This record gives sequence, structure tokens and C-alpha cells, in this order.
Amino acid sequence: MTGCCSFPNLGCLQIPTNTTTITGPPGAPGTPGTPGGQGGIGLTGANGTTNIISDSTTDSTPTLTSTVIKTGTVPADTLTVVGDALVVKIGFNRASSSSFNLPFDNSYKVRINGQDFFVGGLGAGFIWINSIGDVFFDVRINYLTSTTARCQVSTSGSGFAQGGVPPIIGATYTQTTDLTGLDFTSNQTIDILSKQTVANNISCTGLYADLIKA
Repeated sequence: MTGCCSFPNLGCLQIPTNTTTITGPPGAPGTPGTPGGQGGIGLTGANGTTNIISDSTTDSTPTLTSTVIKTGTVPADTLTVVGDALVVKIGFNRASSSSFNLPFDNSYKVRINGQDFFVGGLGAGFIWINSIGDVFFDVRINYLTSTTARCQVSTSGSGFAQGGVPPIIGATYTQTTDLTGLDFTSNQTIDILSKQTVANNISCTGLYADLIKA
């Protein structure tokens, strides 16, 4: 479409009425923004464990008196506050099917700093190893004060039996004992004792202890 002006002596001036849009090149990228601040500190992870004792040797004795067959040392000041604990695993193996020829209530013991806190055997109420093969005791020694601790023992599985008439095969056994007269500011020993007439009938196959800090 065109338009014509109103001056007759000048003739008609053609004025275009349509337009063309021309797009220019893209602009340069803007300047990057300022980095954000550092995030907050994450949650504290759970406490790990530190190995204190690791003895995988096999020991036994054929004596008629209760004899130490395995010993581990807990260094001084390992347990220092309430919530600290030692998680102990003790392995036994019954290699022979022959019977014990001795008072069974003294067949094996677990002791800390000279104090027995677990005694196993075939007497009524005692836990004993029923079948050939490996079995394990789980022990937790909880710090109460520098001179006292609470020892918790647990067993389970068909390799154990609860003494009695008749014995309870595969019994789950738990025991809690509070000990006094300890001294965690000095070295403490964990001993495994055995009393039997047949060598290697019952042997201790391992003593392990891990520290858990509060």
C-alpha cells in the first residue's frame, strides 16, 4: 500500500507502509554470579571400634586343675568413662566326642583381673558345649567406674546346652555380673581357663576384644 501527498505540483510521492524487522546477533553472556556460602557441618558419624586383643591361636590343657590357657591384656586407661565398653568374642572347639572325666562345673572359665565372671560345665544350671565343632561366647564389659564393671555374657546355637536333667540342647544363655575391685588405670588381663583330662577335647580357638568409646 502507498500513500499520495496533497500537493498537485509535486506529483505523487510514494510512501511505503510495510516494514522489515531485522534481528541483531545475540548479546554477550552476563557475568557469573557470586558463589554461595559454605554449607553447614554434617552430623557426626557413629563411633567406630578399636581392636585391643586379637589372638587366633588354639590352646588347650589336659590337667585336672583349672589352668590359664589363653591371656589377653587390656592396656591401662583403655576404659575411662561411662559408656566405654569392651566387646569380647571367645571361641571354643570341641574336637572329641569323649566325655569329661572331671567335675564339670570347673571345665572352663572366663576371668578379668583375677575375677571369674563366667564358669561353664555340665553341672545343673551351667552352660556347656554340646556338639563337636566351633562355638562362640559374646561378652560385653561395660565401664561403670575406674574400679567396677558390668559383664554381660551371651551364647546361642545348637552347639550349647543348658546343664540339668535332662540338659536343654540349643539353649540361649545370658548372664550379667557386676565386678568390683578392678583398676582400669592399670593393665587388666582377660584369662581363659580350662580343666579337663583329655587334651584338646575342648580347646580355646580365639580371644578377641574391640573397644567402643562413649
